[in-house]
Amino acid sequence: MNTTEDLLLCHAIESTRNQATQHALAALLNQANRDTVPSGMLLTSTTHATRLDSLTGSPDSPALTQLEFEALYESLCASAIGGTDPIGGKLDVPGLLPSGDEDHAAIADADDRAVVPIVLVDVAYERLRKRWFATLTRSANPSDDSGVAATMSLADAVASKQAFFAGLLLPADYALFARVNGKHYGRSIRLSLPQDGYRGNRGRTLVRVELGMPDGQTVSLVPGAIQDYAFSDIGEQQVVVTTFFDDGAVQHARLAFDVAESAPVTDEVWTFADSSSPTAATAYVYYARVNGPRRTKIEKPVLIAEGFPGGRTLNQLWPLVNQATFARELIARGRDIIILGFRDGTRSIQDSAALYQSCVTTIIQKKNNAEKIAAGGGSMGGLVARYALCKMEKAGIDHHTNCYFSIDTPHEGANIPVSAQAFVQLYAAKPCGERAADSARLMSSPAAQQMLLQWVPPYAQWENGRKYPLASPQRSAFVRDLLDQGWMPQKVRRVGVADGVGTGVGNGVPAGAHALNFSLSIFHWADMWASGEHVAKVVEMVNGVEFWRWEHGGQRIDGAPGGTSNTWEEAWRSLPRCTLYHARHCFVPSVSACAIVSADLYLTDLPNRPSALHAFKCSSTGNLGHVVLTPELKTFLVDEILKP
Repeated sequence: MNTTEDLLLCHAIESTRNQATQHALAALLNQANRDTVPSGMLLTSTTHATRLDSLTGSPDSPALTQLEFEALYESLCASAIGGTDPIGGKLDVPGLLPSGDEDHAAIADADDRAVVPIVLVDVAYERLRKRWFATLTRSANPSDDSGVAATMSLADAVASKQAFFAGLLLPADYALFARVNGKHYGRSIRLSLPQDGYRGNRGRTLVRVELGMPDGQTVSLVPGAIQDYAFSDIGEQQVVVTTFFDDGAVQHARLAFDVAESAPVTDEVWTFADSSSPTAATAYVYYARVNGPRRTKIEKPVLIAEGFPGGRTLNQLWPLVNQATFARELIARGRDIIILGFRDGTRSIQDSAALYQSCVTTIIQKKNNAEKIAAGGGSMGGLVARYALCKMEKAGIDHHTNCYFSIDTPHEGANIPVSAQAFVQLYAAKPCGERAADSARLMSSPAAQQMLLQWVPPYAQWENGRKYPLASPQRSAFVRDLLDQGWMPQKVRRVGVADGVGTGVGNGVPAGAHALNFSLSIFHWADMWASGEHVAKVVEMVNGVEFWRWEHGGQRIDGAPGGTSNTWEEAWRSLPRCTLYHARHCFVPSVSACAIVSADLYLTDLPNRPSALHAFKCSSTGNLGHVVLTPELKTFLVDEILKP
């Protein structure tokens, strides 16, 4: 915390309208120095206080996932006073998408690490006493001018605490607009304890670490060491970390993570450059294997592009492409598979399409025969492929493609609940909104703006009196550009699958339903509702007084039939004291995935409606998660791709 503003309690002080009380509280927190805060770290937010209280270094300390570890570590780093960071600074997590501040070429590589580092956090810190916090929050009531805060001493308001916990830095992974816990792929792992892997301010030296592995073995590490280990099973794993220090102290922590099978070894890997990076896209190539032996070159290619937000490793891409054995079946039936991944898929769809076009050109050069390409993608990847093929046709370039396919692609737009967007953008602007800021950046990215039917801008751009939400100007410009390029590729057979039903049956979220309640304290909470016939809203309450409300009229899109996403559930998992009423919402309406233009999202007879696709199939087993391939959808796609 480098400024008075950073020290303000985001959920009490920053929200109060009582200027006198606000100034008194700011003056109180300005007392923070090494005398009143001996550790140099003052945790002012209660968001992570309870979790940190449980991390005592005892053998029964709770296990942390990677995202839990990172959130706690970032909260402690943000609590440093006087512009210093006593515990070691930013974590080097591989595969993070850009925050918007750094050059794309400086993004950490997303490739799976040969060595997986362990980070240990051993800290003393001060935090605000809960009783004092309750008094503070009450004093922030706009009707209270008692000046209670002005008489408080910071030394009396803080309690000294200690915490010990550990984390495993696996490559970052994303589910649309939120990070999810990374997995380790493959049963073999190389574990390291980097020289800077011990982050602490307690004045002691790390001697060694013993890792209690799931099969009962012990792996010992000293600073700078690397050790190999093989898991006996895939699935959820827990590792017990026992740490020994030079002062004789012994501390314990637990790691929780998943181990999954790794992707098959590729036959070729191609990279494609643009102005953002020399490796802006990577193509992973698998030759067909017909009756056992594999080919030695590309002959019958199928090109599949990944979707938003990009940045996935091959190990993260393969399970998506091989759902219901989709990729393996195509390989076994004589098709070569090319999986195209984007270093940063949050850039404009046109940027990604240029890379897709480069990949198509390379395939044509490599195959050197008359066989045609089947080209498409999942989710946004289908839009990328669509635009690339259209642009090549308009330019008179032969793309050698006879089949275009899409997997739950938002041909007519996608949906993130307006209440969720507004909530994320609001809290991303607050001092305690580090986690919300990650999602806010993804929602504000060019690709997201081009896909979302309704878009809420960053909080700094909110204007009084403007009717929100509207389609982003970037979406309008993209639609005009796509029309100018031809709208759909004309020299191919166009097919697609939708993860939503075609019968008009929604996903069970009633119009205007209460979706989520987020309670920072008994005095401050926020609520989100699903869209309805007339209103979707998110309300923020401070001390029982409505502080902020967002409402808009709109259609019942959150409950519409279509491929679903779990934005509300991700918010519930990442926030404390949160009550979830509905986990999932419609992300890609069925009409959109089927390329049907309709204001009615609940059409009951999609198979009989005119579409820009020549053939499509909807889910017959209910509204599925976005980009899920069931056996029936896989069979439809494989049959279409194999048609001459």
